[in-house]
Amino acid sequence: MSSSKATKLASDRRRWWALAKRAQMMNLLGKKGGGKGMPTLPNPDPKKREIHFPNLHLRLVAPTEEARMRGIEVATFITTPNVTKTEIKTFLTDVHGIEVLKVDTANYEGKKKRNLERGNLFRKPDYKKVYVTLGQRWFPPERFCVPSK
Repeated sequence: MSSSKATKLASDRRRWWALAKRAQMMNLLGKKGGGKGMPTLPNPDPKKREIHFPNLHLRLVAPTEEARMRGIEVATFITTPNVTKTEIKTFLTDVHGIEVLKVDTANYEGKKKRNLERGNLFRKPDYKKVYVTLGQRWFPPERFCVPSK
């Protein structure tokens, strides 16, 4: 890097630092308007607005045909091991509106396989099985179930 570019970069840094210090002294950084002189409108709804964008991978294990006919009291899901019981319960109640009584989990290691030609060891990812006790029986649609043999 040439010396003229280095001095320009240093002067830019100094200028930005001075602007930040001036804004801090004027107490503009902590305001909602961002310190741009723009007024902020009050929230018309005083209670907190919540928007759910969950980063949660829940895969429902398809029930058998007999279980579909009787109705399901305990739904089984498969997810990643880092998901907690409270996250699952809040996700199902808030996002999907399902009444959840209890959540049980079991952690499993991924299956290990060996390539016989090269001797390499492969592993499927670890997973967590989640058993959710529902508030009322759920009758899944017919196309959703695994056919009984």
